[in-house]
Amino acid sequence: MGILAARFYAMGFAAESQGWVPDRTAERLAVPLPLPRGLTSANFSAIVLVMQANKKDALNRLATIEGHLKGIRKMVEEDQYCVDIVKQSYAVERALKAFEAALLESHLDGCVREGFKSGKDDEMIRELGDLFQLSRK
Repeated sequence: MGILAARFYAMGFAAESQGWVPDRTAERLAVPLPLPRGLTSANFSAIVLVMQANKKDALNRLATIEGHLKGIRKMVEEDQYCVDIVKQSYAVERALKAFEAALLESHLDGCVREGFKSGKDDEMIRELGDLFQLSRK
């Protein structure tokens, strides 16, 4: 499951052929689904709409990267010139970095902003610090 898909599931949405509709399982079981960290019911809907747009962009980026990787695989299978293959791998690396940057920007603009608004400053700072440390490995 992808990062965005996991976030949607955590937010109480079911895939239903990627239409992302509210999951009614909790209602049937009379168990309320908790809101994700830093969200209130007042701002939940707005963030879901932003995430849906960001999800489409993320999936498009990943499809492009996937296609590029398939091209590199074909180059290796056809014994093409090593330097040409390395150049293509650099292009994939740049595309992945652009994907990561877009995903992080979305997280900062949505989840982190709402986390600070709801008083979860320490948690948000710790999470961002952990992410920063992971990026340096």
